[in-house]
Amino acid sequence: MKVPVAGDIGCYNLGTLPPFNAQHTMGAMGASVGVLHGMGLSGLPEPAVCTIGDGTFFHAGVAPLLNMVHNKGKGTVIIMDNRTTAMTGHQDNPGLSRRSVGTVEPVDIAGLCRACGVEKVLTADAFDSKEVRKALEECTAYDGVSVLITRGDCVFVSRSPKPARVVDADKCIACGKCIQSGCPSVVLSDAVHPKTGKRKARIEPVTCVGCGVCAQICPVPRHLRPGTTHKERIHETTRFPHHRGRRAGNHPRQRRARRSRAPAQLRREEIRHPRAGRARRLRGQPHHLERKRPRAHDRPGLRRLLHELRMARGPAPAWPPTRTP
Repeated sequence: MKVPVAGDIGCYNLGTLPPFNAQHTMGAMGASVGVLHGMGLSGLPEPAVCTIGDGTFFHAGVAPLLNMVHNKGKGTVIIMDNRTTAMTGHQDNPGLSRRSVGTVEPVDIAGLCRACGVEKVLTADAFDSKEVRKALEECTAYDGVSVLITRGDCVFVSRSPKPARVVDADKCIACGKCIQSGCPSVVLSDAVHPKTGKRKARIEPVTCVGCGVCAQICPVPRHLRPGTTHKERIHETTRFPHHRGRRAGNHPRQRRARRSRAPAQLRREEIRHPRAGRARRLRGQPHHLERKRPRAHDRPGLRRLLHELRMARGPAPAWPPTRTP
């Protein structure tokens, strides 16, 4: 479908520029609904749509939607519900049950849109291309304001990772359909199709989350088979064996956990660090019994090197510098 798309502000703006060209405008938070209202009043031959995230819709999209319904506008508002506010750092929004002080009942986006006066409200799985296309065609054919809610967890907050897809280079026909999907994990490989001379596709196993969109649009979907899971990929690509299968963070809790599992010699070496006072207090060892780390100016070799550098540099220049005629 080729329709004019009014874009809001968010991570989906990465698809505005070529080669994707997924949006035609880009504005502030909530501006896409107002631009869509103007597109509907301008008399465009194609049905217009706009895109907005769930966090942005709660923040600044409800008011323009009310205005659009009140003034008898026409267009389809696509609310992309990815269960987070990804643009500003994955903060919670009213559409989630969790918050900083506990859990609450989440706000139903579909019910909120119906309460605003929207009669046509549909929901589709964001990772099911056929379902999204069918719902979009139904919404754009409606004479009035319609809302399409596409639901799918953001890849950075999803708690159910799936195995990455693997491309069978022998069966790939190098059509480029998977590249046009806009997925950053689908890239071109060095393999070339013998008849067309085009480069075949491959999938980066580290960044792929196994959503399966590429397999849905591929004309030969059998060559896109599931591969290893995200945890197995971390296990294969991690350098240190004792860090495999888990994140090696630098949080104080994670450092304490690593110290408790480390041998005694490693704990003694770690305690010599200047910021190891917390580790000393945790184990109850007195401060004056610990061996202090020697400073830079206490080392004869480093002191001699600094002296040689000062002598080679010469005297300090005069200040303020004089201007030469």
